[in-house]
Amino acid sequence: MKYYGFIKIINNRGGVQMRNHLREAVDSMKKYYIQKLIDAGVYSKADPELYTITLTELEMIVNNIEDPKST
Repeated sequence: MKYYGFIKIINNRGGVQMRNHLREAVDSMKKYYIQKLIDAGVYSKADPELYTITLTELEMIVNNIEDPKST
C-alpha cells in the first residue's frame, strides 16, 4: 500500500485500486449536513435540489439554522 497525497493506492490481486479519501470525507460531511436539514424540516428527503448544494452552502445553511444571529 502506498500513499500519494490524499490518494491511497492498494494492490488488489495484481490490479490497482485507487481511493480518494478527500472525496469520501466531502461526501460524508455532505450526508451529515443533508440529514441535519432533513431532520430540521428545512428540506424533504425527496427534494432533488438538496443533493446539488455544495458542502460550503450546506454548512452555511445549517449554521444559519443553528445560530441565526451569526449571519
